[in-house]
Amino acid sequence: MKDLITTIDNREAVTSSRVVATAFGKRHDKLVAEIRRMYGDYISEGYVQNGGHPIWFYEHTYIHPQNKQRYTEYLMNRDGFAILVMGFTGTKALEWKMKFLNQFNAMEAVIRQHSLEGKLQESIDAIADLRKQLRESGILKEYIAPHHFFDHLTARWKEATHRERIRDFYDEIGSYAGVDVPYSNMINITVKEWLLNHVGLSTIEELVIGLETHTITYSIRGKPVSKHGVFGNRTEWTKVVNEFGGRCAYCGAEETPLIAEHIIPQSVLSINHPEAVDMIGNIVPACQSCNR
Repeated sequence: MKDLITTIDNREAVTSSRVVATAFGKRHDKLVAEIRRMYGDYISEGYVQNGGHPIWFYEHTYIHPQNKQRYTEYLMNRDGFAILVMGFTGTKALEWKMKFLNQFNAMEAVIRQHSLEGKLQESIDAIADLRKQLRESGILKEYIAPHHFFDHLTARWKEATHRERIRDFYDEIGSYAGVDVPYSNMINITVKEWLLNHVGLSTIEELVIGLETHTITYSIRGKPVSKHGVFGNRTEWTKVVNEFGGRCAYCGAEETPLIAEHIIPQSVLSINHPEAVDMIGNIVPACQSCNR
């Protein structure tokens, strides 16, 4: 008998009373009777708990290969096997006990491995489902390498402005972000890499989207400016704050929340030039006290 141990639904290692009877030289019908008499409270019909007692034996039926009649056998887990064969003595009995226990150990290791693999697969499936939900909701976006995304933004800028000269794009990014963009012969990296390091994709994307949606236009000097001024435009507001060194334009307060303050009040400038109310030239940073 090579295979002494099997499993119940791949979740518990068990052996059969028929296998035990053959291995230890017992009559199967007497072994079944002994299990019923001695361990009736620890027998389960099916693979469920039974009245609060631990389950050692599972009642099962099989068809005899010769007379084709149906008979009862018991499947038993490690605890049931250990209790049942505890009183079996002799050298051969000890050898069989060791064989059974070794196979119990091996089968339980396989079950644990399958359980871990099953849990791992469940986790992988759950993560995949979550990623799908996040992508569909727009929260999660697929990763795109910065250089590839920069090239994508370049193509969109060309389409939005109907211009082809890449240097114009670089200078426009610098003008919008408030930095001087060097030429390639002045640095030991490409201009694209310099822009990614010193300006960042979010600012570049903000510029391109503004041009596409016509919320960014060009000033008389040809510089890109937001039609909404500093409001709703992080880059414009950052330029204003940096111009004043991160301080309130009136009292010079540092490390305090700053608010966009109109130099010419909105109520005055909006009469003749409503389009200029929120432009960068009419805005300074102010602390809450000075703003009031």
